[in-house]
Amino acid sequence: MATGSGALVEGSRELEQAVTDLVAAAVKDGAIRDDVGAGAVMMALHGIGAAHDRPDWRAEADDVITLVLDG
Repeated sequence: MATGSGALVEGSRELEQAVTDLVAAAVKDGAIRDDVGAGAVMMALHGIGAAHDRPDWRAEADDVITLVLDG
């Protein structure tokens, strides 16, 4: 693995590829919709992580997860 900012870039690419693979597999299995890409899923997950200091962050995080999973 790279060092410094290179490690961050490499880790970001690896995470995006993992999410892309998971989304593709779930679409293929018919478990999730086929009109939402990995980038949207990653943005939703980022939003959950970024909202940790909000008063009702846990309930909001659960709502975002439900939205992502159920459409």
